[in-house]
Amino acid sequence: MEFEANFLMILKHPITGRETHAEAVEWLPGCAYFRCGRTGLQWLEPQPISGPVYPDFSEDADDLLGRATPELIKTWLTPNEQAALEWVRGNLSPGAEIVELFAETGRFAWQLRSFGYEVRLADPLAAHVSVLRKHGFTSMQTANPAELPPDWSEADAVIILESLVRVAQPAVFMAALRARLPRAQVFITAPSLRRPLKLPGVDRRTGYPPDFLTRWTVEALRELLATSGYVAHGRSITPGMLRSLRKRRRWRGRVFVVFQVLLMIASGEYEFSVSGWGRPRNAST
Repeated sequence: MEFEANFLMILKHPITGRETHAEAVEWLPGCAYFRCGRTGLQWLEPQPISGPVYPDFSEDADDLLGRATPELIKTWLTPNEQAALEWVRGNLSPGAEIVELFAETGRFAWQLRSFGYEVRLADPLAAHVSVLRKHGFTSMQTANPAELPPDWSEADAVIILESLVRVAQPAVFMAALRARLPRAQVFITAPSLRRPLKLPGVDRRTGYPPDFLTRWTVEALRELLATSGYVAHGRSITPGMLRSLRKRRRWRGRVFVVFQVLLMIASGEYEFSVSGWGRPRNAST
């Protein structure tokens, strides 16, 4: 597909389902990313026939979970996982039941379990599910919330970390999730469009098909949750450098961190992920 700059098309919006004017912002062989001017959501048209690709991290997961300690897992948690853990501990008491979709390596679930939460996991790759079960997690192979086992009791929360980008129809996905777990709170993160630094030699790509079918902003996540029947909230997730700054004792280390922070702010890219969360509206208790 070849487009001129500012090429506009009338397309079906992947969240609202309504026809909308969308601008082509990046052109790829046979397809393009289009952007919603209201929320900044980007989506792929046409969708790849092959569907999403799910990377296999099973070998890393088996190694990590086989020698896991709270200290080791903590060093592996990414900024979005740290933000999710803070949200869980601030909103749910130990013993609460949590379902994590697209659980991958299980490192976040391991940390939840170490804090006393009841965790059930789903992932589309059989290799991941096999490793997760080996290390004591209740797990099943699926990427569809409607396929969660009927004997899984109602969850208190659902966590989806960085994998919404692989969902071709996010509104349909969220409708299935709400129907299957109608009383669960939801916490979602997605890679920020501004994650890579603007430095020479740095790959600024933020994900390409078939890995990323959509690209998200805080505003887009809020709209997805609100449209799906949740009281929606959202915020950016930073790389946590300010926390690192407070831990630095020597002035040279502190100056280096300050330089990094200022560089990211100046480039407009002080953002690692975007997050959205919400409690169901009108959910029975």
